Amino acid sequence: MRIVKSTDLPQLLLDRSLSKEGLLWCYNGMDCMIPLDIEAHLDTLDTPESRSIYRFALAQQGPALSMELRGIKIDPWESNRLKRSLEKRMDRLRHIINVYARVVWYKDLNPLSPKQVCEFFYERMSVPPIYSYNPTTKKKSQTANEDALKKIRDTQYYAEPVARAILRFRELQGKLKVLKSKVDLDGRMRMSYNVGAAVTGRWSSSKNVWGSGTNGQNITEDMRSIFIADEGMRLAHLDLEQAESRGVAYLSQDLDYIVACESSDLHTTVCKMLWPKLPWTGILADDKAM
Repeated sequence: MRIVKSTDLPQLLLDRSLSKEGLLWCYNGMDCMIPLDIEAHLDTLDTPESRSIYRFALAQQGPALSMELRGIKIDPWESNRLKRSLEKRMDRLRHIINVYARVVWYKDLNPLSPKQVCEFFYERMSVPPIYSYNPTTKKKSQTANEDALKKIRDTQYYAEPVARAILRFRELQGKLKVLKSKVDLDGRMRMSYNVGAAVTGRWSSSKNVWGSGTNGQNITEDMRSIFIADEGMRLAHLDLEQAESRGVAYLSQDLDYIVACESSDLHTTVCKMLWPKLPWTGILADDKAM
């Protein structure tokens, strides 16, 4: 077996002198070495609090793996119906975008092409360029991302209609991409769940290791109809009411905030505390509307 020094690995990668199998062996070797390198640092993190968090995260691995293996059944007819509906709406938006584009530069505009969209707005419509900063290259460049398009929509009178149409087109394109995610041969969608990805403890999801599934957080409410409960089971959506606010109130033992949490409308109560001089009526419906 070939012996590779870790110090030589960067140059070997640049030279592309490692076979595909050799790359996998190096990857495996680095996985074995890294825990040894970070052991001393991990020892400094060994506190009762971190152990408690670690045990909690570790306990979630079992349910996550069970969900990954089981997956969820997909209704192919409903999925196809939604895809056709999205494609029809996208065709309509594409037509609207091209009507504007042909007036401005006498040709169609690809709403998914950042280069074309930048040229269309910044060069042809004379919209003040919007830039994004790349921390890797440490350079600024013109951008046509979502934030830029929203700014154009909100500040440029003549560009507003086409910016709005492009935003909507890209939104529908994202939904269509999710609906076209690969489903396994048994008609079930399986995702990979990452328990420890976010520092907040919130799960994340993505395609599974076999390339099927999708990011479950991208499945919006109007796409949930593609999922089917297994026989004898029901699907439910659970959401704790103002859970974070209640957690803050009771952990801090702030009696005023606890009362606010347990009132009929927390947000209205907090607004009254922050802006006491507003003309509050004491009638919940009127105050909530304000």
